[in-house]
Amino acid sequence: MSISSAVLRGGLALALLLAVIVGAAQDITPLGEPPNPNLAITFPPPVYVLREVVEVRGTVNVPGLANYFLEFRPLVPAEAADSDTQRPWFPAALPVTTPVQDAVLGLWNTRTAPDGLYELRLTVNITGGGTEFFRVSPLRIDNASVPAATPTPTTVSAPARPTLVPTPTSLPGGAQNRPITPPPTLPANPANAPLAIALNNANVRSGDDVTYPRVGLLLRDEFAVIVGISSLGTGWYYVELTNGVRGFVAPSVVRTEGNLTGLPPVMPPPRPTPLPVTPTFTPTITPIPASATPASSGANLAIVSIRLEPAQPTCQASFGVFVTVINNGTGPAPTGFSISAVDRHSASGTVTASTTGAAPALQPGQTFVSEMYLTVGTFFNETHSVGVVIDSGAQVAETNEGDNSSAITYTLAQGGC
Repeated sequence: MSISSAVLRGGLALALLLAVIVGAAQDITPLGEPPNPNLAITFPPPVYVLREVVEVRGTVNVPGLANYFLEFRPLVPAEAADSDTQRPWFPAALPVTTPVQDAVLGLWNTRTAPDGLYELRLTVNITGGGTEFFRVSPLRIDNASVPAATPTPTTVSAPARPTLVPTPTSLPGGAQNRPITPPPTLPANPANAPLAIALNNANVRSGDDVTYPRVGLLLRDEFAVIVGISSLGTGWYYVELTNGVRGFVAPSVVRTEGNLTGLPPVMPPPRPTPLPVTPTFTPTITPIPASATPASSGANLAIVSIRLEPAQPTCQASFGVFVTVINNGTGPAPTGFSISAVDRHSASGTVTASTTGAAPALQPGQTFVSEMYLTVGTFFNETHSVGVVIDSGAQVAETNEGDNSSAITYTLAQGGC
């Protein structure tokens, strides 16, 4: 599959796009939040065309950060718009708990939405219950005009793909157009080399945890050679990308192929120090006590069911975890929320794999099915449990916090172990 970056060529194209947008929806005008050096989306800017997978860039570096995430929804004219609580937001990127300074906030796969006009929102949750937002609109998704391209087959020993080099054309917010090459096709593997193949876009990090900075990216179906495994027992693979960069990738976001026996243990580097928070001049306000929690709006999130696909997972093979959640309260869940899935060996309690997902804001009685994937490589022919927790970051104030977790058990088939 060809993955290309969002492309908009020149100021003339910007002017033509704005004319089309204003002509089609007279009451829709570009929305740009006041600049804030510590909380902002710098790319994409308002009145921009998006295609394929888009790097959303900006800064989230505020005191008391609990987490942040990206959401989107269709843009409608003012006279046809419902209130914000009646029109749901949909997740564009998973929640993140670490500060970001002028870097990638998340990857938005615009193929998940029909072509049209949208608004993008950055939601930042503050420890103690506060929430801040930053919106950008209008944005146009236009994937229908992306030309089809056939990836050129490569081998594991093929030359590195070209490094992504910014073009001289500067864009608002300091972002630049970046040419992206098609992902390599999985090669014939006569040497049975161990490969990690991305199930979806997968971050490659300097260490074996999501708190480490990203050093590379595997696009969906792109592969990297596995050259080791974390010595800390987390199961993260140490891989080498086609451009020579090495880093760790979570086993839950890749599937493997080839001979994985005898992988050498690799010690991850020390955990990174969190970014210092830039002080800002703000009015003095009365602090919120640490024990205080936001009043519930009547929402209550609950797990309806957990389904594994296949029902009996196989060792070293990716399997799906489908979680159905519902807001069975009397009021809306005003924001999206996180979903986590953790696989454990039942006899020892050892965590063998984990992953996270997200759900959008839900109205009373509305349900949502989250699709996540895990890969388990140990304790075959033994019982495992998959535990699921929703809204673990307390993004939604609920009337009942006691029905946010559930679990399902299965026996892991031997497969390739």
